[in-house]
Amino acid sequence: MGSSNRAVSATSRASPIAFGSRLRHADIDLAADFIHRVRRLDCFHRHFSAGVQSIARDAGLAALVNTRACSAAFLDWIEAISAQKSAADLDRRDCIVFGAGMLLRSLFSERIVEVGNVSLRFPGSGREELIRAWPEGYVATSYCLTVLEGVLQQEGLAALSVTTNVNDIRFWESLRENCAESPSLAVPFFDAFVGSKPNRTSPTVAAERPAIRAVWRTPNAFATIG
Repeated sequence: MGSSNRAVSATSRASPIAFGSRLRHADIDLAADFIHRVRRLDCFHRHFSAGVQSIARDAGLAALVNTRACSAAFLDWIEAISAQKSAADLDRRDCIVFGAGMLLRSLFSERIVEVGNVSLRFPGSGREELIRAWPEGYVATSYCLTVLEGVLQQEGLAALSVTTNVNDIRFWESLRENCAESPSLAVPFFDAFVGSKPNRTSPTVAAERPAIRAVWRTPNAFATIG
């Protein structure tokens, strides 16, 4: 695994920062009870395709979603998180963050988005540099951040606050390099985007996440899940 994996770390929160706030797209609507509706393939297809198109248009890109790969990514994601849903009894918010990171992992695994440059709308900015370097990664990550923010709001949980990593082109390059070797590393990188403590050793195992393990270590953990 490349040495660039050292970049997976949570840095100072920025609430909000100019670039990070633009990774989240307010014009992507979430239906009521989205956290459950999105677990249907038809709903996921529609929402993901519309979301990708919105994010791409905003950046001056043209995006194409591979429908077959989208279905494969959805099935991979839903199987992985459904098998670990009991973790939500310990820390619901962290489990939702984990689900968003796992979605990004599945999107990277299947490479379901192809992006072409039409006319980028942020000339001379750091955002343009990032988009040019990895447009597919930008679009997929923006989608996952947007959905995560909306779900946290719907569930009445602590709001999303992205970190300064979103501004760091080196961090994004490290994300791309590491995920090319192991898409599962999208999960700890995503955690570092949103200020959660990453689990680098078993990133796809919810029970091994630091926040959830911390609940297990509390004296009333069994009362919490009982």
